[in-house]
Amino acid sequence: AYPDNVVRIFNRWGEAVFTQEGYDNESQSWNGSANMGARVGSGLLPKSTYFFILDLKNGERPVTGYIVLKY
Repeated sequence: AYPDNVVRIFNRWGEAVFTQEGYDNESQSWNGSANMGARVGSGLLPKSTYFFILDLKNGERPVTGYIVLKY
């Protein structure tokens, strides 16, 4: 419903580790890998709590929250 949306995910130090325009949970989604910043090995991020900002680009305040990665 919001094709122009932007998702940004940050680590506990506030460093951006992932960003995606047009996030849709299918073809454009996050699998726990970094696509920006310092990447090591496969790019899989360590188990931790991450902060997200979802900007729907509709003039409303962005949606924010936390994601916990567990493998």
